Amino acid sequence: MVAGPRASSRSPVEPLLLPVDGVHETLGVGLIAPDEEGVPRLYVHSALGCAGSTPTGCLRQGVTSELRGDTGILSQ
Repeated sequence: MVAGPRASSRSPVEPLLLPVDGVHETLGVGLIAPDEEGVPRLYVHSALGCAGSTPTGCLRQGVTSELRGDTGILSQ
């Protein structure tokens, strides 16, 4: 997960990457948008809670939902 920039004053921005292992309660907000090649991609910001720790950030490749992920889709 990307949890923000490593330093807010640097350019270009170097992402602060946090590992995500094991089972977590998850609450997130996202959108489906085309990437640079026009392929629809899911872009999600989530809070992952487990044992009193709740990292929050942008989920990236490698994060999966193995048991169940409930999703609601709102459209205008």
